[in-house]
Amino acid sequence: MIREAGNTQNPSLLVLREKGYDLWIEPDEEEESEFTDWRAEKDGRQFSATDPNALLGLVAMQEWRGDNWQLKKSEPSISDELFEAAYPDEE
Repeated sequence: MIREAGNTQNPSLLVLREKGYDLWIEPDEEEESEFTDWRAEKDGRQFSATDPNALLGLVAMQEWRGDNWQLKKSEPSISDELFEAAYPDEE
């Protein structure tokens, strides 16, 4: 089992770099955190996330689904299905 944690962040960045993405961090001047926005860009497509694992996930989604990655009306809401299965109504 692999779980999101501190030790998965650098491997996510390595994958992105090996895929040819330019990577950088944009600090948030108003927040106390050292950096808050992880960025990647390739072929004019830009990605932004709060951590490297999420950044890799967004890149993977766009690579798989293309520029029309948004949920289509004909597609099921998997998150709703999973929540309903995990928290069934008590009737």
